[in-house]
Amino acid sequence: MRAALTAKQKKSYTLSRSSVRFLERLTKETEAPSVSFILDTLIRQAEEQHRRAAIDQAVSDYYSNLSDEDERELSAWGHFSMEQMRETKS
Repeated sequence: MRAALTAKQKKSYTLSRSSVRFLERLTKETEAPSVSFILDTLIRQAEEQHRRAAIDQAVSDYYSNLSDEDERELSAWGHFSMEQMRETKS
C-alpha cells in the first residue's frame, strides 16, 4: 500500500495562469513541499468526494427501490431495535 502512495509518475499538463497562481498560493499558505504535492492532494480529495457520492447514490437507490413489504420489514426491525435500546438504558 505504501509503495502505491509513494510511486510517482512524471506528467506534463497545461493549466491556466489562474490555476497555476492558485496552486502556488496554496503551496505557500500550507507550507507544502511542492505544487505537485498540492495538486496530488486536491486530486485525492476530489476522488474521495466522488467515491462518497457514488456510495450515497447507491444507498439512495437501494432504499428508493424497496418494495412495500421490504419497507415494512425494515421499519419493524427499526422499531424493534429502538425498543431494545430503550430497555437496555433502563
